[in-house]
Amino acid sequence: MRTLVGRALGVALAGAAIIVLLGGPLSMTAGLLAVSVVVGLIVGAILRSETLLAVAIAVGSVIVGLLGVWLFARSEGGVLGPLDYFAEVQGPLAPVQLLFAALAAVVSSR
Repeated sequence: MRTLVGRALGVALAGAAIIVLLGGPLSMTAGLLAVSVVVGLIVGAILRSETLLAVAIAVGSVIVGLLGVWLFARSEGGVLGPLDYFAEVQGPLAPVQLLFAALAAVVSSR
């Protein structure tokens, strides 16, 4: 089980890095939903029958990625807090990413 969690965390870290890259330097928001779904699917598939853990890791990955995007924006002179930033820049996309990652993890972990 420990090896599977390690693999899932590796996927989550890679997903968070992709979210930072797409949402930060590349300023893309459309691909972020797809990344969230793919991370959820892969993490859920790795942690088959550990649904709650899969959801926590997938959602955590998206949260870390979004915080990375916010930190990138701050490094470029942004002054908004994280919640204000995501409300202004992504609107409902940020919470939808969390939902999609969670749903994908649930579906693929069963």
